[in-house]
Amino acid sequence: MREFLKSNYIFYFFIFFFSAEYSLRYLGLGYNVQPINESSYNHHEHPKNFKFRAYEPNGEWGNFTVNFDNFGNRIIKNICKKENSEYSSRIILLGDSFIEGIQVSDKESVGGLLQKEYCAKKLKVINLGVTSYSPVLTYIQLFNQIQNNPDLIIEDSIILHFLSGNDLEDDNYYSKKVESIIQGEMIYPVINSKKSNQILKILSRKSYFFRLIRRIILTIKVNISDIFYGKNFEYKENLFNSFDKCIVNSYERKMTKIYINKINKLVNKNQGKYLITAIPHDPKKREITNYSCFKEISEELNVKFIESPNELFINPSRYYFKKDLHLNIEGNRLLSNKIIRYLNNL
Repeated sequence: MREFLKSNYIFYFFIFFFSAEYSLRYLGLGYNVQPINESSYNHHEHPKNFKFRAYEPNGEWGNFTVNFDNFGNRIIKNICKKENSEYSSRIILLGDSFIEGIQVSDKESVGGLLQKEYCAKKLKVINLGVTSYSPVLTYIQLFNQIQNNPDLIIEDSIILHFLSGNDLEDDNYYSKKVESIIQGEMIYPVINSKKSNQILKILSRKSYFFRLIRRIILTIKVNISDIFYGKNFEYKENLFNSFDKCIVNSYERKMTKIYINKINKLVNKNQGKYLITAIPHDPKKREITNYSCFKEISEELNVKFIESPNELFINPSRYYFKKDLHLNIEGNRLLSNKIIRYLNNL
């Protein structure tokens, strides 16, 4: 009798599992926050040929679909009314989670807003942004994709590199891990961090049901953390601004300068135009900024620097999420408008 009941429980579990899996797939509810895999060549990367329903445990953003292509790049979908079969050139976005922009939908992201502006001019926007990337990882990413991604054409394209506050520290860390491998006649820079993924993470890449379980677990953890360790962010009396001096010495910003120079040379070699800008961290959550350090590096390397909108410094509450550190919809719109004005004057 026990064996009969046990077999029935297993049968009903599988009925429940497959019914839930089918329902979640039908409704497009493959939840995820910021999916990242360890990489054999670039430390970490987006899952390839992957889509998910974005959510944030605090409920500040989400409920839209994000798509990654077979190189792990975010796909900007359904922006142009008529897709161009051939593009005259490209606008290629480099950077970390600020330009990856999974806190907002395609049409509300910097990439989507730029694409909308340049649909008629047959310019294709490609977003290479990945969370926690700094110039070291961006250089490796760009070098490898130039060799392997046929859609990533640098010639006659504009390459926009968005830097952010943690890049100096991250570059000092990642630069120590860079190795070189030889494939054919090419020498590739790599950072190999490939290791076995956790079982639940592996299952969540394949199963919408397990993604739902991960969402529930993460939401519970965040809510518990907020109860015991929650912080109420308050504006400081003196917010930093775009004119603050760089307080990081030349040695600590050396690696960032080296790899920005490498990216610049790589782009120039492939006959593209390289531009730098920087997105400041929300002044209400940070005491100092590295914004001016990036301006100094660009001047030293003679690379054109696009000033970030001053509104991000003087009125951050309007342009950043309250808890999440990234730009909200208004922030993405403000930044993209600044970039569009600059590009239209080139």
